Amino acid sequence: MVPFNKVIRFGFKKIENIGVPFFNFILGFILSVLFLTVGMLLLDSIEKNK
Repeated sequence: MVPFNKVIRFGFKKIENIGVPFFNFILGFILSVLFLTVGMLLLDSIEKNK
């Protein structure tokens, strides 16, 4: 029988190794989408004000 906390620790290390670059990628993607959306809205409002 394998100790339960060893399994959890091993799984957590695996998730940590995969998760950090993946999380950074998702965060960067969300930020870029938000930035693009805000930029488009700003440009749109500037065009309407002219």
